[in-house]
Parts: sequence; structure tokens; C-alpha cells
Amino acid sequence: MTILVSEKLEDARLDLLRGFGNVDCSYGLSPEDLCRKISSCVALIVRSGTKVTQEVFEAAKERLKVVGRAGVGIDNVDLQAASEFG
Repeated sequence: MTILVSEKLEDARLDLLRGFGNVDCSYGLSPEDLCRKISSCVALIVRSGTKVTQEVFEAAKERLKVVGRAGVGIDNVDLQAASEFG
């Protein structure tokens, strides 16, 4: 199980995630690179700088089970697309 972390998190948080699977820390991804990487991941952890768009959900090919937002707010997550894709 691969967890993609797209923005910097504290080491303690990363250690916690490692208890659930392989953690891929790939910071500063372009939207295209994010879509390429997400196809093999079951979880995506973002902060405010990563836009989780319909294209990201489509690229996940129904493999993505969790989008976690570290911090406050969810304005960078397309909620309609999230609902569509489950």
C-alpha cells in the first residue's frame, strides 16, 4: 500500500504513516506528475498547496481510498469529484 505525501510534513507524522504502508514523499509535483504518481497510491496526503482536482481522481483509477488534508480547510479538494469517485 502506497501513501503519497505531496507536501512537507513533520517527521513524527511521516513515521506514523509508515506504520500503514510505503510512504512516497514527492514534494512540488506538477499537476501532470501528481496524476502520474497517484495511479499507484491508495492514499494522498496534502496541505494547502496541492490541488486535488477531478483529473487527479480520474487518474487514481478508483484505487485511491483516502485524501487526507493536513491543516485546516478543504478548499483545495474538488469535493464534487471526490463524491463522484467515492
